Amino acid sequence: MNLIRRKLFQSLGLLIGVYALSSQQKVSADGFQNAPRSPLQPLIKALRQTHKPVCLSVAERLEKRSGPGEAFNLHLRSANLDLSDAQLLANSLTSIQQQVELALNSFSVSYNPGIENGGAQALLSSLPKNVNEFGMVGCQLGDDVGASLISFMARSRNLKMICVEDNFFSSSMKDQIATAGKKLAGCVTIV
Repeated sequence: MNLIRRKLFQSLGLLIGVYALSSQQKVSADGFQNAPRSPLQPLIKALRQTHKPVCLSVAERLEKRSGPGEAFNLHLRSANLDLSDAQLLANSLTSIQQQVELALNSFSVSYNPGIENGGAQALLSSLPKNVNEFGMVGCQLGDDVGASLISFMARSRNLKMICVEDNFFSSSMKDQIATAGKKLAGCVTIV
């Protein structure tokens, strides 16, 4: 009889342990499921959708960021971006800014001639006002983008460096961009 009781208590103890463990796992799973979603998820998703190695690497780095309001750099130099990639990224940046203030410190899509004028304009209109550094070097951009760049510069608060050399801006547009850069305190403008 004692043996039967002992086996019964062992079985009961085992059942209680299994129940407690499964309850903890459920709480952990619920906690993971309810964990706050990074405000950068639309950007991370867009970067992954390009299927470009540089973008995939940046997406991975952004996923590992610690704080949601922490400033970050978005450097997509020589990433082989095209017009649709640029528009996809621009849409994601706009989407994020509808929810939170985007703490984007430095932005560069230099050496991506495939973004074309339309992609460059979409990106310029989607960037937050607080960007410190901006680059679109060697993207084969024309005067239409120069006008959009000047508009971006006019609404920007913190620009300290603008690099847009090696594009197809006319001499007149280069002068206009340089003049707009002089209006920004402490900003270096390379056209």
